Amino acid sequence: KRLYRHRPGALSGHSITDKGFEYMSEFVEAARTVIGYDKVLGADHFGYLNVDDGIRLGKAMEQYSLAFIEDVINYDRPNSLYLNKKITEGSPTPTLNGEALFGFEIFRPWIEQPAVDIIHPDMETSGGIIETKKIADYANMHGIPVMFHFAGSPVGCMASVHCACLVDDLISMENHAVDTEWWGDLVTGIDKPIIKNGEYTVPEKPGIGVELNEEVVKENLIIPGYFE
Repeated sequence: KRLYRHRPGALSGHSITDKGFEYMSEFVEAARTVIGYDKVLGADHFGYLNVDDGIRLGKAMEQYSLAFIEDVINYDRPNSLYLNKKITEGSPTPTLNGEALFGFEIFRPWIEQPAVDIIHPDMETSGGIIETKKIADYANMHGIPVMFHFAGSPVGCMASVHCACLVDDLISMENHAVDTEWWGDLVTGIDKPIIKNGEYTVPEKPGIGVELNEEVVKENLIIPGYFE
């Protein structure tokens, strides 16, 4: 059976069939069975759903006590703020979005509406440490918790960790690099592995606390040439 179907008139995006929701639920249930209900679990990434099925998704995931459903509708979809707000209002499972938004003024309406239950800036794309701190403080003023997105080198990771220490009501910081064997070797001056038992240790050295290992960087370039 098809997992998606087109529904004319639905508020933008794809619609999931009952079989599709059943398939998604099997994945989430399998993860819950392994980690139990005393661990935090969220689901990412959807992005192409319509409002009705975004709400159906939130209801389907409620039984698994998910901490969030992430990017149910992409930020770059037409009228995405309005669409996400509608899903947030109708979903019993918290919504999460914001990893690709840039700058305080873009984040502001998502927080003020609110269009999400949890805001999700990535310091490397949201505007740097000061701008991200400003976004997080504004979210805190509106009772919106913050989760950090991160996908980059250990240099950016440690900068994000320092920024995270300034944030009230921080949930966690996502990381996409830990399965890359040489990722931690890109820097020196910090204990390895950088993430132990799901936790970071904040460096106390000057700056962000790490130094770039240029030799390892050169060894793992996708395109040869260090600055060319």
